[in-house]
Amino acid sequence: AAINGPKSVVISGEATAVREIVSSLESEKIKTKQLQVSHAFHSPLMEPMLAEWEAVAKELTYNQPEIPVISNVTGTIADQSITTAKYWVDHVRLPVRFAQGMDALEKQGVEIFLEVGPKPILLGMGRRCLSQDVGVWLPSLRPDVTQFSQMLSSLGDLYVRGVKVDWVEFDGEYSRQKVTLPTYPFQRQRYWIDNYSRGANSVSVSSNNGFVTEEGISHPLLGSKLLLPFAQQFRFQTKLTHEFPSYVKDHRYYGQIVVAGASHIVLGLLAGKEALNSESCVVENIEFLQILGADETSSRTVQIVLEQEKETEYTYQLISCEAGTEYDPLTTWTVHTKAKVRSIKNSDLPKENIDIAALKNRCLKSLSSDEYYSAALGPMKGDFHLGPTFQWTEKAWISGTESLLKVKSGENNEEMQEYWPHPGMVDCGIVPVALLSLMQEFSQNAENNGNGKKTFIDSDMEVPTYAFATAKSFKFFDSFDIDDDLWYYTKIDESSSYDRGELRGDTYLLNGDGKVLAEYSGIDFRQLSRKLLLRSFGLDFSQWYYQTEWQTEALIPTAVQETGTYLLFCPTSNSKLKEWSDRLNSQLLEQGHQCIVVYPADSYKKLSSEDKKQTIQLSPTEPEHFQKLLDEVNESTEELPLKGIIHLWSLDTDVEELTKTEELICASVINLLQVVKSLEKLPSLWLVTQGATLGPSTQESEFENNAQPQQVLLWGLSKVITLEYPGLDCCCLDLDQSAEEQETLKSLLQEIAHNQASTSGEHQVRYRQGERQVAKLTQPRLETDTKLAIQTEASYLITGGLGALGLEVAQFLVQQGVKSIALIGRNSPSETAKESIQELEAAGTQVSVFLGDVSVEKDMVDIFQKIQTSLPPLKGVIHAAGVIDDGFIQQITWEQFTKVTAPKVAGTWNLHKLTKDIPLDFFVCFSSLASVLGSPGQSNYAAANAFMDAVAQYRQNLGLPGLSINWGPWANIGIAARMGAQQQGRLQSQGLQGIQTEQGLQALEEVLATQEAQIAIFNIDWPHLLSQFGPMTPAFLSEIASQHPLQGKANQGPKQRELLEQMKVATTDQRQRLMVDYLIGVVAKVLRRGKNDLPDPEEGFFNLGMDSLMALDFGQMIQIDLGITLSSTSTFEYPNIQALGEYLEEIIPKIDEKEAESETDDTAIDAESLMTEISQLSEDKMDEAIDEALTQLYQFI
Repeated sequence: AAINGPKSVVISGEATAVREIVSSLESEKIKTKQLQVSHAFHSPLMEPMLAEWEAVAKELTYNQPEIPVISNVTGTIADQSITTAKYWVDHVRLPVRFAQGMDALEKQGVEIFLEVGPKPILLGMGRRCLSQDVGVWLPSLRPDVTQFSQMLSSLGDLYVRGVKVDWVEFDGEYSRQKVTLPTYPFQRQRYWIDNYSRGANSVSVSSNNGFVTEEGISHPLLGSKLLLPFAQQFRFQTKLTHEFPSYVKDHRYYGQIVVAGASHIVLGLLAGKEALNSESCVVENIEFLQILGADETSSRTVQIVLEQEKETEYTYQLISCEAGTEYDPLTTWTVHTKAKVRSIKNSDLPKENIDIAALKNRCLKSLSSDEYYSAALGPMKGDFHLGPTFQWTEKAWISGTESLLKVKSGENNEEMQEYWPHPGMVDCGIVPVALLSLMQEFSQNAENNGNGKKTFIDSDMEVPTYAFATAKSFKFFDSFDIDDDLWYYTKIDESSSYDRGELRGDTYLLNGDGKVLAEYSGIDFRQLSRKLLLRSFGLDFSQWYYQTEWQTEALIPTAVQETGTYLLFCPTSNSKLKEWSDRLNSQLLEQGHQCIVVYPADSYKKLSSEDKKQTIQLSPTEPEHFQKLLDEVNESTEELPLKGIIHLWSLDTDVEELTKTEELICASVINLLQVVKSLEKLPSLWLVTQGATLGPSTQESEFENNAQPQQVLLWGLSKVITLEYPGLDCCCLDLDQSAEEQETLKSLLQEIAHNQASTSGEHQVRYRQGERQVAKLTQPRLETDTKLAIQTEASYLITGGLGALGLEVAQFLVQQGVKSIALIGRNSPSETAKESIQELEAAGTQVSVFLGDVSVEKDMVDIFQKIQTSLPPLKGVIHAAGVIDDGFIQQITWEQFTKVTAPKVAGTWNLHKLTKDIPLDFFVCFSSLASVLGSPGQSNYAAANAFMDAVAQYRQNLGLPGLSINWGPWANIGIAARMGAQQQGRLQSQGLQGIQTEQGLQALEEVLATQEAQIAIFNIDWPHLLSQFGPMTPAFLSEIASQHPLQGKANQGPKQRELLEQMKVATTDQRQRLMVDYLIGVVAKVLRRGKNDLPDPEEGFFNLGMDSLMALDFGQMIQIDLGITLSSTSTFEYPNIQALGEYLEEIIPKIDEKEAESETDDTAIDAESLMTEISQLSEDKMDEAIDEALTQLYQFI
């Protein structure tokens, strides 16, 4: 009926006759397969319908094809007969001459084959008809690839091979839409690829001094053959990504893609066949030196190198480097594999066949494919994963020391044929060595313990993870095809030892007659630990883990401070606290200070005014009240300047009243700062808490269990205050809950006095057990080799579960074996989310979607009731919900603030209350780096995440699971990924590198297995970040700074000194030019412009593309470089580089003259000239400025 290829023929006819032929063929060991069809097409049985069919065919109108068509009737180019009815009658009756047609195409010089159909079946058939190195084979559709992606891929392959594409028609169905251009400037850099002309007989040459390759010579696995004149080498170059070759993703250890050892062997085999010009060769003395892996973050260039030693012998190396660096002579190449490739010798040839029937009789335990892979993979609990392209075992027969496997046929799998011999098929013969060795060990242990002899490993057992480590040789005697009848026979070696962690054995590849086609000898497996693997991948996350450590540091006695005015925010509702704050007020008065005491209330009122003491009440949420307060302060501080603000309102808060708490402590501080900013000299700000900074609970610190974590909102807020108000000395002090009232009062007064007289820079202080402690960021030594315990029959909850990050975490849990996941989101799943959910469900996981707001208690109560009644027991919570709405403190509204805090503050507390009586495996909060290092414009986000951090420790002190992870920015998903290009660029300019999804999930798996309450995870270039602080490194980072000493310009002294030396010998014009050139460089750095696109000194900062975040960087750079501060009015007076340069050129010499003197108030003005004023220029304010004819401001914007 059809001749499809040299080894593929279809017969069609009467059923009895076909069965007789099949029986005869099988007796000759010829493989057959029955096709499911409705009729015996292309046989005499079709003749009864031909007359009727011809009558219908004659009614049609035919036209000669405009392009050549290969006829399946004749196997040649169709002639005029294709336009007749008789041709189409013959088409039904006569055999299909597919193979002859492929031969005709090859003779016509056709080299590109595109299959138009639902599956790439004909491609595989066609490939087997032609020589192995002929043709480019492109599918239009593949079942496991989205239609559009596959079509685009093949279209791209056609295009790069010179096929003309009608791009107008391609784009025709897509509507256009207008987009708003970004307000920031384009980079104005060229990215065009240089065009190299090529002659008709030229070889392809890659750019950047690349390698010369043979034109058109490329293998799906080996890649391109490199031309190396005069070298006794064969060298091939290919690429490796997490998606190419397509099978790599199906071979994983500990979740990481590891290129299988079998793939290394196959590459050596294919290169050896090319070098030796033989189908038979040996790959021997195999050493795997370094793991070759793939991930989402990068790709690698891989080279297969054969160097001739003898006429029929080569050394083989598999090497790789980071893609794109292969042309750099300084690139370091990693050697992954070393071996020898040689020709087959007579002594290598097998002496006899192996009796397959006898093996079946000896191997009494028979396993289906599913049972076999359950036994092979189950005990390693997901640490070792083989996907579909590595599961070639159709059936297995196993005994104590040997096994027989029937290899699946890949006849109709075009991808398998493309990569033949497929590494997955070769690996199929390697895995049994480890399986048999482990089975023997468990059988002996079970027998010795009187439990009876086990014949195979139960999937509920747990064993160490083993990896293919080395082999003596792989000998390939005869070629074999993908549709051949193939078997693997394996026996373990006597030297194999589970106790030593060495599993050894040999494997033979057989055909259906028992003939040995290949022999894999000396296969050796060794244990592979997670740490070793991650280190090989560069995924040793120990350098990414950070924690806050409290270090003892005693106070240094200080001189009596000068008198001044203190603004005290004192609680009133708690009589004990009011009495304590009254004593604080009295002691300050006794020291000669003036005090203005502020109480919380619903209205503004001046309660009393006595000698050096005033009392005022106001609402913490009313900005107008704070403006009135400032007016009172200005009137009262003419003689005694305002020296400090002491905020005590957090002491009188309750975690069960979070809305009131946020208003009392966060709203009051924000409103206060928005008015205090206008003061000529900013005072110190003390944010006082008690028991906010929790630590592990001990018998000596039972007060930790009664702590109120809501107070830590102020600590998160303070991290941003320090960044947005560098001229304001903001300090956080956490008093000891267990100390006597007089002791806490003494501690506070000592800190205030010390702050006024010292420049120690410690802004995070707490007292515990009579000891003063200061906060330092450190890198802990975490034990991360423990495996996370997941209960597969339990449910796990993810808030924010319908977002990209939540769905990735869900996929991670599924990979850990979770069978039931509950996803909570505020809105219905998007189409992308639905697709992800379908993928989770396809993996056998029950996915339940619940809509609700995590910050609304009623929503959460309802959802938890549904979970408890309809799902398996809840065992884990991952709270990943969050939103951002950035704004500088000077501009932020209370609505804007609470929009961000709601899911992380109320939401976290709701989850805590609803799970505190449920025995969970883990309770994880996805917090942010913002609550550790601060982040300009994210006061709300920092405060909210600080609360999450505190709740995690609070839970641990109650004996409940709790972990808060302060994530750095994720590269491709999460909140940081949704930032604009400028914001992401700013993160990079600070030295923060994005966490790739695979890296983040790997780190999550590690820290989930620890007992820590809080861990920060971020990837940062510390020298880069620390250099931005100059000599003013925050005390919190002093431990880190000591481990990362600055090099280069940091050791050269301030930029100011360099400029001064130049300006001393320069003329007036030259001095101005020096300053302008310096500022041009700073602005260019902030705007990330190249040297060929420097800013115009006369252009306003805003017009240049500077936004509020950039303004922060700009001002900080000037402050660090020149050691000066700028007044708030100078921003309006000097709105561009030229004007600012002239101003700075004037004041720098004055500062130099007074270098030994104390800085006066006239020059020591607030440093926010360029950091905050620019940030306040919203469009509305610009309009107002224009209306009021503020021409200087107009020039600035």
